[in-house]
Amino acid sequence: MKKLWKSLVLLLVVAMVLTSVAVFTASAATPETLYLTPNANWKQSNARFAAYFFGNGETWVSMTDADGDGVYEVAVPAGYPNVIFCRMNPGTTANNWNNKWNQTADLTIPTNGPDHYTVTENTWDSGGGTWTTMNSTCLHDELGEPATCDTPQFCSKCGEMVVAALGHDYDEAHNCLRCYGKASFTVAGSGAHLGTEWDTKNTANDMEYDPQTSTYTKVYENVAAGSYYLKCVRDHDWGTAYPSADKAYKVEVAGSTVTVTLTGTVVDVVVEAPHVHDYEAVVTPPSCTAAGYTTYTCSCSDTYIGDPVDATGHSYTDGICGTCGAADPDYVAPTEPEATEPEATEPEATEPEATEPEATEPEATEPEATEPEATEPEATEPEATEPEATEPEATEPSDEPTEEPSFFTVILTAIINFFKKLLAYLGL
Repeated sequence: MKKLWKSLVLLLVVAMVLTSVAVFTASAATPETLYLTPNANWKQSNARFAAYFFGNGETWVSMTDADGDGVYEVAVPAGYPNVIFCRMNPGTTANNWNNKWNQTADLTIPTNGPDHYTVTENTWDSGGGTWTTMNSTCLHDELGEPATCDTPQFCSKCGEMVVAALGHDYDEAHNCLRCYGKASFTVAGSGAHLGTEWDTKNTANDMEYDPQTSTYTKVYENVAAGSYYLKCVRDHDWGTAYPSADKAYKVEVAGSTVTVTLTGTVVDVVVEAPHVHDYEAVVTPPSCTAAGYTTYTCSCSDTYIGDPVDATGHSYTDGICGTCGAADPDYVAPTEPEATEPEATEPEATEPEATEPEATEPEATEPEATEPEATEPEATEPEATEPEATEPEATEPSDEPTEEPSFFTVILTAIINFFKKLLAYLGL
């Protein structure tokens, strides 16, 4: 009996699990059909409607109102998580962006029940809307958090989306009047430098906003030569894009820089050819100890140093460099011989013996003048020394009468004194 009860309980648990899984799977499944109720603006001019599915590739599908109740429907192709409902030109049949008049924001297809999107009244592009469940029986009388610019409101009872995300309400300066946020802009267009062509979701193409100039900017470098087109798309959504017609620009020289700016609604594209350096050379000559070099500077501030020249080295003369004045650390000055002053000796005074000369007058002979041989003194100057002053010895004069010298004696004495002075003058 116990085994029977255990088996019944186990079967009951399995059945409950399977039922829960089935309910969860059904509630999380993407709806097979989507419904669109356009507002009064969208219904003007006999517009037709189409759905653009994306997120796993992309495809267009026309919408129809078979029963004429003003609600358009479209079968959801498998594998697409996102959709944009578009108001199309009724004079065309092809579904593409060129034939589009207006559109919703990028929408995620609900997987929790809602399948009916209603466009908010008095709007044209990306003006918001609400998701509901077509033919729903829930009264949605228990609501969750109110919808914001980015998040929808759900029914707390059934979990269905009651109010879709409101979307931003931007002024002309791209400031949201509802959440006070700032719009973002992305460059979409043709050309390898933009990545996938006309991709509004590529964040690599997001523009940078400068609050000082109220300008959005995006710079592309090393762009290949060619002709290109672009638009600046707000919040990654084709609902708002500038300019209204594609902006054309041409790159003449490969490697150019392309700068895209958006100010208000005005898009500007500046193409700048690659810079060609024009360097100015400034030579720094070598010195005795430092190498020389040349500094090359371009007007773009790019600079480099080249053409090195070795240092010249010192050129010493008598221990001093003749170029820079530096002293030679290895220089040894030559030693000069010590100058010695010859000892001055006073010749011994001898008084000549007084002899009476003969009465013959000596023949007057002029001494032969001999000019000493001129010798160049050595280049070394002797150390100057002050000669020692010697005072002649004082002699007491004799009281004895002196005999007056003869004429011959006077002449001889004069001759001797002359030669003494001559020798002294010649330094001999």
